[in-house]
Amino acid sequence: MSHTQHRYIGAHEREWQVDLDAAARVAPWARRAPALLEGEVAAMAEHFPHWLLALGRDGAPALCGACGETVVFAAGAARCVACDTPAETSAGAQLMWVGHLPTLVRPEPALEARLPSLAGAGFPTFAAGAARYLLVMLTLAYPDEWPHEEPAVRYSPRFLDLIGVGAGPSGATHMLSGGRACLYAYAQYQGAGVAAVLQQRAVNHLASLIKIAGGTPPAEAFIGRIH
Repeated sequence: MSHTQHRYIGAHEREWQVDLDAAARVAPWARRAPALLEGEVAAMAEHFPHWLLALGRDGAPALCGACGETVVFAAGAARCVACDTPAETSAGAQLMWVGHLPTLVRPEPALEARLPSLAGAGFPTFAAGAARYLLVMLTLAYPDEWPHEEPAVRYSPRFLDLIGVGAGPSGATHMLSGGRACLYAYAQYQGAGVAAVLQQRAVNHLASLIKIAGGTPPAEAFIGRIH
């Protein structure tokens, strides 16, 4: 089955078919189990259709050396989403999802005061009916031995600084180092697909961080949530 992804580069829309063979070349688990990768891409296409399967390197998105844009998998290679320049897939390369999660903005003055700075840094709000949402970019990287190891969900350190949380580590905010969210207790992760990780864990973690940004103490913001 083919899976189409797209992204707007300025006013122009780019569209491509995800090349699963090219993606599998950078992930040992995907080379061993190509059907597992196809299932992951299908699940993300259903539940998070605007997220991109991208090339990562050492926990961060790999960027095109020519124009600085995201590197995706298309037409037989890892290549820039904007200019099609092929990218190296050397040691340290990994599969990664890049996308945005919306989270509800409650009318707390402390959070409202942060919104202009967030918007200026690329974290805008949008309205849906009477509700307002903040759009937050995250990355989710597969470890080499997935699904036996938990995938890494990370926020931009800039985002964490702007909401007053900091990039961690912190037990109070369930953050590990480098902007990585702590979503599971020790040995709790049981091989869930990344769409489920986002739906069941990352969405709730983000909602708790936004409560903290609005003035809720961390112990209260995470009450009833398992991360």
